Amino acid sequence: MIDSLAPGYAALEHGEIGAIDLVWFGCPHASLEELEEIVTRLDGRPCRTALWVTMARPLRDEAARSGLLARFEALGGRVVADTCLVVAPVEGLGFHNLATPCAKGATYAPAHSGLAVRFGSVAACVEAAVSGRWVAGAAA
Repeated sequence: MIDSLAPGYAALEHGEIGAIDLVWFGCPHASLEELEEIVTRLDGRPCRTALWVTMARPLRDEAARSGLLARFEALGGRVVADTCLVVAPVEGLGFHNLATPCAKGATYAPAHSGLAVRFGSVAACVEAAVSGRWVAGAAA
């Protein structure tokens, strides 16, 4: 029996980073429920760093119709439709340090996008978006 997931989380972290300049959710693409959870966890606090959620265009459109997208964008978030961060030209956008709760993204982002990665919970990643920093031990 495994007593801790810490070795697995550590295996998904690449690079030595503290400051975070991009927090990303949506690999695979995020659901409306995930976007709602992020907005709820932000609790009205604005982002100090870029916060992106990738999702399918029909879900983005539904988020816009329901007002959820406007609530998210008002806090500094951005929904990007119909793409994935690991295939986007992130290096050319000036990002270097990523926090994500997406294991797939954490695995592929270093090789595909050249990003240093911190992998952690939704709560830890939302806090990184608000503070602009990764907190040691924030993975769980």
